[in-house]
Amino acid sequence: MNGPGSDDPPAMTRVWTEAHQIAFARATGDVNPMHMDARVARRTLAGDRAVHGVHAALWALDACADKQPLARLATLQMRFERFVLVGDRAEVTVHDADARQMRLSVSVDGVRTVTIQGTFASERAPAETVDAAPTEIPDAPDVIDPATIASLAGTFRLPDPAAIAALAPRLAQAIGPARVAGLGGLSTLVGMFVPGLHSILSKIDVTVTDAAHGSRLAYAVKRFQPMLQSVTLEAKGPGLTARVEAFVRPRPVEQESLQDIAALVQPGAFSEVSALVIGGSRGLGAATAGLIAAGGGAVCITYASGVEEAEAVAREIRDGGGRCRCSATTPRVRSPPSSMPWRCAHPSSTISRHPASSARSARRSSRPASRR
Repeated sequence: MNGPGSDDPPAMTRVWTEAHQIAFARATGDVNPMHMDARVARRTLAGDRAVHGVHAALWALDACADKQPLARLATLQMRFERFVLVGDRAEVTVHDADARQMRLSVSVDGVRTVTIQGTFASERAPAETVDAAPTEIPDAPDVIDPATIASLAGTFRLPDPAAIAALAPRLAQAIGPARVAGLGGLSTLVGMFVPGLHSILSKIDVTVTDAAHGSRLAYAVKRFQPMLQSVTLEAKGPGLTARVEAFVRPRPVEQESLQDIAALVQPGAFSEVSALVIGGSRGLGAATAGLIAAGGGAVCITYASGVEEAEAVAREIRDGGGRCRCSATTPRVRSPPSSMPWRCAHPSSTISRHPASSARSARRSSRPASRR
């Protein structure tokens, strides 16, 4: 990450790291666990920690700032199409640009994740003042009841713009640090306030206004569609007004306890079975491992990530009198143990395959795909 005033050329590619996540969270206050907590993120639609979508967009704009007339930026459209995950290598591509407009995208492995369009003008829309007293950004995301979401409105105080300006120094020089802070605040709005904890950012349409003063961002829900779980907000802050679209994402399904699972199987039903459950640290894989163990079978669960979850599943099974071990990699089975049949988890069998890494490939084709 280049600092303010850096003479380093802007990078058009980036590998997203833990340091990027921490820096953006500190600069904006958006500490939603789908970005910051690997264990929680594994149980979301992303399947792993998602890069804040606004951060990816700001990085792309900063990378292009030296070659685009961003000082005259009048409107900005950002579409968050797929997740960018920590560890992904992202690339910025400028598809079209002239004195009046630009269009660029962020892609991962050749698949577009964010689309950005901007227009330029010599005059900007008049600024709207924010007079309401602000609240502070909470330490943890709000948990919003969808039944109350349609009436939500408020104002919150933006963090010091210097921190986020340091993440996008060229962009801050072009449009001003306060406007960059306002853009970052839109991530905070979705991730911490509305929809809050269970949120996915979809679209942002920004009108850049003629004055970038103040440190508050006001918002109000304008539309909520219960069937789609989609929410549209209007926001205004220093040097901008915005229309934001997001989704209330499905809440993680609570894992059934081993005691509950054991009630579904006859004792000894799997006493002559040894099972290899690929991706057995959570979800259907963990349930399958518990079911076989409760029926007297011996289980080995594997995981690509999430060692703590895998060990917790194995420990619960052993504490309940079952046989279970876990492995960080899928072992190569040379021969079945003793005389018992060895059954490997497979999509077509009763033991389902759930590799944690499948989330990376799945998210390439899934929508909606927020990425705050």
